[in-house]
Amino acid sequence: MSSITQSKLWELYIGNATTAYEQGNYAEAEKLLTNALTELDQVVESRRFILAEVQRHLANVYRNQGRYSEAEPLYKWALTIAEASSGAYHVSIVQVLNDLSLLYCEQGRFLDAEPLRKRILTILEKTHGAVHQEIAQAFSDLAALYMVLRKYEAAEPLYRSSFVIREKLLPADHIDLAAGANELALVLYMQGKYAEAERLYRHCLAIKEKVLGPQHKEVAQNLNELGLALCAQGRTAEAQDLCKRALDVREYLKDPTLKGGVSVELDDGSEERNAADILSELADIYCSQGQFDQATPLCKQALQLREKALGPVNPDLIGNLESYAFLLRKARRVVEASRMESRAKALMSNVS
Repeated sequence: MSSITQSKLWELYIGNATTAYEQGNYAEAEKLLTNALTELDQVVESRRFILAEVQRHLANVYRNQGRYSEAEPLYKWALTIAEASSGAYHVSIVQVLNDLSLLYCEQGRFLDAEPLRKRILTILEKTHGAVHQEIAQAFSDLAALYMVLRKYEAAEPLYRSSFVIREKLLPADHIDLAAGANELALVLYMQGKYAEAERLYRHCLAIKEKVLGPQHKEVAQNLNELGLALCAQGRTAEAQDLCKRALDVREYLKDPTLKGGVSVELDDGSEERNAADILSELADIYCSQGQFDQATPLCKQALQLREKALGPVNPDLIGNLESYAFLLRKARRVVEASRMESRAKALMSNVS
């Protein structure tokens, strides 16, 4: 077979594999990429970087199916070839570094992912200079890793750098700027810096209301986050109003027919969990004010939503069950309280 014919064949395999991958047909993508590798094994040394790219794409197919043990050696092999071809700090290796870091994160191997994300940031700063959208994203990606590790002091300056870059590059009402403000607000909130977190949450909310409209699920989430920041500062009345607004938005999204809206599908349980979070927060506010009668039905509704989203035996229900049991005892509904406490203990025993 001539080199020209070979070239056309492996290119055809890769093109068809890309289409299959994008359609979620991983079995077909795997077969086509394996065929491309067979063809590329026979081509000259100058094609080795292409061979590494095919290995990376095949590793992505494995990773998206949870076949991590098969994906990892392919990523590492692709990285070795790319480094040999271009150097350890060339922009061409950023993609494989990112893919390998995602693999580690999906496995919970965050310490293995850390040096890869640091190297990505170094490469991009060297390539693009100090101000570039890819650098902003690299700062956020590394910060997100530290957030999972609860290294908030390490995450904060990274999120700040990301936000500053986005402020320089993006229009004042760009949705990505809202995302950056929200990231920074969260890490500040987690460190008890509530006043600055509040300012950023308000900035994020203003952008989202302008761009997405006031009746959007992300607006509801933002209202809840702002409410938490206010509640942490003792401003419970303001927080209560925000939580009610957030609940109104979610009710609208579930049944928008009165105002001609579009219903939102609740297919993955995320909306139920978010609504449960808002209800729980509002219940906590009422508890802090001694208004237990008003808190009880909210806590019950939050529990029902979480049960619907997570199932009745998920350990994430423990806190809700205990809170509801506390309120039931306050109301002298002892039998119901005991039942909730027994469920919570059973879930805790399953966890241990």
